[in-house]
Amino acid sequence: MTQARIHVVGLGPGAIDQIGLGNMRVLEEASELFLRTASHPAVKWLDHKQIEYRTFDELYEREESVHQVYEQIVSELMNAAAKAEKEIVYAVPGHPMIAEKTVQLIR
Repeated sequence: MTQARIHVVGLGPGAIDQIGLGNMRVLEEASELFLRTASHPAVKWLDHKQIEYRTFDELYEREESVHQVYEQIVSELMNAAAKAEKEIVYAVPGHPMIAEKTVQLIR
């Protein structure tokens, strides 16, 4: 069994021009792309480029607490990564290492 691999990228604080070129390439070339939320200005760029992605927005309405949402996101990401032939990409608003609880749980 191979180890689950998740490549985490930050979408920056807002507009697409605030995302680094390396992260843009990762987003464009992702075999599977997951977004914590579609509530971010950079998502318009993903839609314009016709880049397929899945969000976890429905969890915020379904789960009782934010902590449960984050645990469910991590669980689903780990399952997807374990089944994937290549690493999956998980994109979060802002910087992934600043106040991003899901990334802390993944690590």
